[in-house]
Amino acid sequence: MARWKDRSLLLTAALFLVLVSLPGGESSTISTDPPDGALLPADLLTMVVERAQTAPYIALLGPLGFMCPFAAGLWAGRRRILEQPERYRALLRVTASVGLGAAVLGAQPISLMLAGVVRVPDRPAQELIGPLHDATGVLGGFGYAAAVSLLALRLGNRRGSVVNAIAATGQRSMTCYLVQSVIWTLVFTPFLLDLSGTLTVTTTALLALATWTGTVLLAHQMHRRGHRGPFEVLARRVTYGRRVRAGRVQPS
Repeated sequence: MARWKDRSLLLTAALFLVLVSLPGGESSTISTDPPDGALLPADLLTMVVERAQTAPYIALLGPLGFMCPFAAGLWAGRRRILEQPERYRALLRVTASVGLGAAVLGAQPISLMLAGVVRVPDRPAQELIGPLHDATGVLGGFGYAAAVSLLALRLGNRRGSVVNAIAATGQRSMTCYLVQSVIWTLVFTPFLLDLSGTLTVTTTALLALATWTGTVLLAHQMHRRGHRGPFEVLARRVTYGRRVRAGRVQPS
């Protein structure tokens, strides 16, 4: 897709946004099924067996839900829209306003239902509001990205060490994400630390904040030493088909 024409990327993004908006019962926001053995395995053998059955389904069908932001991101990346917000100020403002507004409105039916403000609707209604929640969430992702880019424009050259550290995290986002995933696996997997029944909402939030802060500090140190994220290097090597050095680079 990195070699597709702009028209193809935009049409693909629009098509898959429509697809994820169609009524259906696959949205996780309306699912009442308890976690299965693949999500909370009782032991290592159960995890291997159960995930061997679900992995092909996730690998083949899971990415379809991400095709819209992926294709749109490739299109925006070619124009460096997020990197050069001074050139695309109007577009970013519209995207932030429309995207975040759509996400807030689209989340209301599910939010009010879970909060007990309104009664749980019948199944056909749930199959309508679930995909609506998911699709407007994609638009909210666009809105957040645009808002952050506008914030960066406003900061200009006045950014300090905190902003630089967060920027370094963004440059190593896949590596940081996978580090966070390892921590969640250790903490919540039943045959490891199994703290899902011990941690409260508050302590879980504190753990999340500590985990994220730790990855920010890690990314900042990698930036200061001129090291790129290993998984970012791997992704570029797989995508573009040429050797990308994983060693030291000159920090900006």
